[in-house]
Amino acid sequence: MKLISDISYIALSDLVELCGIESDTIERGYRRGSKQWQSIADPDDRRKRLIRYDTMADRYKGIVRRVLCNGFEPGEIPAQTEGQLLSERSLPERLQLVCIEGYKQYIGLYPVELSDAKHRQKTQIALARAAAIVETIGRYVIETGQDWRDYTPYEQAIEWLTPDYDQYFPIGHQYLPMEVKNLKERVLMRYIGKKEKGQEREQVPMPITEVIRLPRQGNQNRDLYSDDQELLSWVVQARMSGQNYTDAHVARKVQQVCQLTGKPVPSDRWVTKLLQSPKIRQLTTGRWGNEGGRAAVYQHYHSFKRAMYAGDCWQVDATRINFVEHKAFDGKGTQFLFIVAIRDVYSGDIVGVDFGVTENRWTYVNAFKMAVNVTGHLPHTLVYDRFPGHLTDEIQAVLNRMEAKGVKMVCTHNAQGKAAVERWFDTLQTVFLAQSRYYYGQGIRSTRPSAHRSATYLDKLRKEATKEGWDFDKAWQEAWRCVEVYRHTQLSEYSKQHKRLELTPAQLYEQSEKPHVIEVQSWWVAELFWLEKEVTVLRNQIKFTVDHQEYVYQIFDKEFLYQYSGKKVAVRYDDTDLDRVMLFVPGTDQFLLDLEETKRIAIHGPNADSEELGRRMAQVKRFEVEKEADLKGILTNTSDIDLMLGSKTDKAASIAAESAMTRVVYDSMGATMTAKLKRQAKAASKPSPTVKPIPKKVIPTALDDDPYDPNKYVRY
Repeated sequence: MKLISDISYIALSDLVELCGIESDTIERGYRRGSKQWQSIADPDDRRKRLIRYDTMADRYKGIVRRVLCNGFEPGEIPAQTEGQLLSERSLPERLQLVCIEGYKQYIGLYPVELSDAKHRQKTQIALARAAAIVETIGRYVIETGQDWRDYTPYEQAIEWLTPDYDQYFPIGHQYLPMEVKNLKERVLMRYIGKKEKGQEREQVPMPITEVIRLPRQGNQNRDLYSDDQELLSWVVQARMSGQNYTDAHVARKVQQVCQLTGKPVPSDRWVTKLLQSPKIRQLTTGRWGNEGGRAAVYQHYHSFKRAMYAGDCWQVDATRINFVEHKAFDGKGTQFLFIVAIRDVYSGDIVGVDFGVTENRWTYVNAFKMAVNVTGHLPHTLVYDRFPGHLTDEIQAVLNRMEAKGVKMVCTHNAQGKAAVERWFDTLQTVFLAQSRYYYGQGIRSTRPSAHRSATYLDKLRKEATKEGWDFDKAWQEAWRCVEVYRHTQLSEYSKQHKRLELTPAQLYEQSEKPHVIEVQSWWVAELFWLEKEVTVLRNQIKFTVDHQEYVYQIFDKEFLYQYSGKKVAVRYDDTDLDRVMLFVPGTDQFLLDLEETKRIAIHGPNADSEELGRRMAQVKRFEVEKEADLKGILTNTSDIDLMLGSKTDKAASIAAESAMTRVVYDSMGATMTAKLKRQAKAASKPSPTVKPIPKKVIPTALDDDPYDPNKYVRY
């Protein structure tokens, strides 16, 4: 104990060795900044740690006062005279000194052989303290001249030790007896000698290591069976049986075989002790099977670092939502709800989800699609398992496209490979689904006391759900509500590990840096998840049929039409939303165009939309005007030589000039697109006649000598 700036500090080693406080408790406390375990480095030895006394919890203060301060506060300990002799101290004072410091000289006498280093250290300290107490009592009796037959010093020692015995001997009472008669016998054995039954006491003092020793030390009974390898093999064979016998049953079977073969029969305790030994437990883990939590305790485990940023790793898996069964789609029988969830390892946020009545490839595709649409990026790593349908062409195409975009794909067959999402399913059940009245409990293999609802409650719940029309839509909406509650609940509300984290998983994902994600371009969604058809571009539009319904998409991109009119293009579309499609070069991921559906216009009846027709006509007119401008630009830059020389000049220039001149000739004949569109618009705006009207006369008027002048024929 040290006094620094009027503050009392206790050495960490004294709190652990003398007061019996667990070192993990203290170290975990001051490393996490606990107010009860404030510490500083020892100014005299920076390798040592000092714990501040006045900040400790009351129960730990009480231990320090009893063990180290003789019942006083650290600052109130009465000063001892420096020259005070040991012989002048009382027996309790002597015992206190040896329990705190004096026992250390006896530790070297007890080289305990135990596999557990922590337990070995506690055993050595307990044996050394017991030896120091026995010798201290004996020396006190000799120095004070008391009679060996007097019970007074032993009673004083036991009276002083009783309140704090568990602090000095935290691992049990088997090292120092606490009965007056037995304690006196140990002291007499050390200083006078051993007394056999019916004989006088030998006048030969025994070494302290023989007076104080480990219980049953030197017992050779077990050595009778230790070298019998056949007996050992019988025990292991009985334990390895898949029937998983109890220890008592294994002992009975081995004893029975020993009796039949004439071998010495081991006791139940010997067989049980052997079965509980670390080596046999390690060797016989196969009795639980290769999978499961019990066997996993004895298997190798690899420690991995957590993801450092959002989007570093997504893990995807599916499970059944433990809601009561709902009506099937056809109304016959019942079904259960399944969920496919994509969880970000760093934040715990659920970025993609889909619901169904089975775990199949389409639910996974929909979950991937939602994750990309919501986040706007792909992860650095995607971990998935061998789910039903993972080898089908549809899902393999999606996975291969994601890998081509730079995503690292990891397929695992082990639940530990995607432990984050597996643990999340347990959190979802125990914390969030449990708040729903339709939740029926955990799986049948769960042994938790709160794992299952009672049969009476479930019977009542099923009847109520049937009356309420509990179906697939209500089931997935209730499950989605629970998922959303999880995403927007602070981790500190239910997680002991994150009790100081006042953020939700959604906030963690949103606020985190994302240096390793792959940003998604607008057309990537179509490349990754949409279906594809090859369609020919005709009449400046594309048409194709989905589920017996035709969809039309007009094209007003001049450059695209110049290049692909009359040719095939790959159309990629989402079969659940055909308002928008994307065009690609067939057989590649080269993006060409993004189109919106052209709705059919009603021109008759109460739903007639003449305004929409006018807008469409104006759009077509603008497109044609732009084409006219392009044509005039070509003609302006066309040389007459190209027209006259024909094959004698550059072929491309000759063809371009000839095409342009042909167009001029046709336009000059009065068949321009603009005139046609005007006539069509005017005709569409008139009501349909019931009687065929008499056509108006057309009188040719010679306005010019040019027979192809478009103004030559006029209406009146």
